[in-house]
Amino acid sequence: MNRRVLAVSTGLLLAALIPGSILAANPASLDQVNNIGDAQANDGGHQFAQTFTTGRTGSFSSLDLWIGGGGPVTVGIEAVDGSNLPTGPSLATGTETVPQSGAWTNFPFTVPLSVVSGQMYALVFTLTDSQFAYGSDSGTDHYPAGIAYWFNTQNSTWTGLGLTQGLPPDLAFRTYVDAVVTPTPTPAPTVGVTTPPAGPTTPPAGPTTPPTSTAQGGSADGGAIVWFVPIGLLASFCGLIVLFSRQRRRRLS
Repeated sequence: MNRRVLAVSTGLLLAALIPGSILAANPASLDQVNNIGDAQANDGGHQFAQTFTTGRTGSFSSLDLWIGGGGPVTVGIEAVDGSNLPTGPSLATGTETVPQSGAWTNFPFTVPLSVVSGQMYALVFTLTDSQFAYGSDSGTDHYPAGIAYWFNTQNSTWTGLGLTQGLPPDLAFRTYVDAVVTPTPTPAPTVGVTTPPAGPTTPPAGPTTPPTSTAQGGSADGGAIVWFVPIGLLASFCGLIVLFSRQRRRRLS
């Protein structure tokens, strides 16, 4: 693995970097940041990675790298394993042509990635021999929530970049996460909807006392029958008395 370290004045370097900041995405969505230092890495065609921990829940839409050398570069976001090492496949990707001289370059993702606060991920990319990326100051860990790696193809392992003298422990990067806002549901319109009239809830009360029959019959249906029976008996009784009287007279005469 070919590597070179360029030691430059931090003040001069930062002054040269200011114009590149205009390439950044929406500043309001800025989540994780590791600023530029004085260490440059050229991996000789190897793969780089930088782990980071999300600070907010939302839609991870893009990231910035301080990168140069010209030509296209593809950056992918991968999950990490139990040892916090990158483990594919890519969950989101973005490809951009980087400037010849080093500058902040924004990589918007084809499809944003939904992330949760406190989750660790790794941004992974491959550089050619002519391409390079800057990191934070060599020997100083400015971003403790992650670490920079290079992939050793000889033993197929990820090795911490900061373990090699003169190389940055973290790459220079910025991530952008748009907070997800849950919309407030709007009540459905009620135009044209009428409420049917309420029906009776209590049935009308019926008569509690049946009509009372009178001695005259009145409106009682059984009045005529009630009087017919006594009159008939009275007539029969009178007839018997008359008949009895006639028979008695005959006997006496």
